Amino acid sequence: MLETLWKMTLLDEYTFTVVMCMVVAAFSIIRGMTGSTVFALLYTPIMAFGALASNYLFRMNFFVVVHDKDSNVIAASATGVLAALILMLVATRIAIYVDSHKPRNHRPLLPESGRELP
Repeated sequence: MLETLWKMTLLDEYTFTVVMCMVVAAFSIIRGMTGSTVFALLYTPIMAFGALASNYLFRMNFFVVVHDKDSNVIAASATGVLAALILMLVATRIAIYVDSHKPRNHRPLLPESGRELP
């Protein structure tokens, strides 16, 4: 596991630049659409990890989209950012669903300070 993480971080300058440009672009799109910088900041490391993992998987499995190495880096990074974004959107929807179905008028287990139990 640690070896896989180490190999994911072994990047050349071009790959690092492409990954960071795509993550920054996705960050600004999310911030613009939602109006929340914190929300976009929460998504940023996951999207960067998705792009790095996708580049690693493309390299290790010899998956070639185009016969140009630079174009493959762009395709792998875009695929990783998109996959991570979809996963994070699904996780956000699940969290919203769970939050909206909590009971609203439940009795507290402990009495509030200054109030006596009935």
